[in-house]
Amino acid sequence: MDEEELQTLDDCLNDEELQAIEDSLDEETLRAMEEALAEVEAEANREKSDEELLAHYIKDVTLAEELVALADLKAAPPEGVAPERLTEILAHPEESPFFETIRCIHGKKDVYYYDSANMTDHFAKIQSILQDQDILASIASAARHDCKIYPRPVKFTAMMDSPYFFTEGEIFGALEAMKHTEAYQDIDTVTASNGKICIYSSKYMSKKYAQALCEEMEVEWINHL
Repeated sequence: MDEEELQTLDDCLNDEELQAIEDSLDEETLRAMEEALAEVEAEANREKSDEELLAHYIKDVTLAEELVALADLKAAPPEGVAPERLTEILAHPEESPFFETIRCIHGKKDVYYYDSANMTDHFAKIQSILQDQDILASIASAARHDCKIYPRPVKFTAMMDSPYFFTEGEIFGALEAMKHTEAYQDIDTVTASNGKICIYSSKYMSKKYAQALCEEMEVEWINHL
């Protein structure tokens, strides 16, 4: 039983239940539990540095699958962290051991922080683009990533699911806008025999290959279910 479990047990049981458990334990086990609970209390009461408080805040937000925007941090720093210290810490995060797994992404509208121990760099990149509310970059990033890594095109319907939640109209509008935007000339679509659409990047696969994969993903795989 670890310290967190001990603390949870202590919080959930009333005095009579705790006493009954204590009476059933041998002296050595009881002493070990008391020492563990004392360590938990000492840790809770320990004065933490600004670096530790800030790093723990970013890690807690990351666990909720979200990023921490710099603008939000400046507007409402974590409890116990002074605004001037916030700026100092983020200017040189490499100097603190608490920031060993903390990463940042420079988006178009803000800088975003996350804990790389609990969120992949790719997912963090997607989240930063979404927070920038840049639908063109979101679709292009997804298509380029999947075509390069897997390789496979992205299903049109995948952009309507988590974490994107774009509407059909928004996706079609973005695809049309990409045709007239130089930065996205590699993004195109292919259509399966059942009318389903997939999005791909010509940087990483040919239209013929994307067409074949789209047919396999949207028709052949579904027919075999």
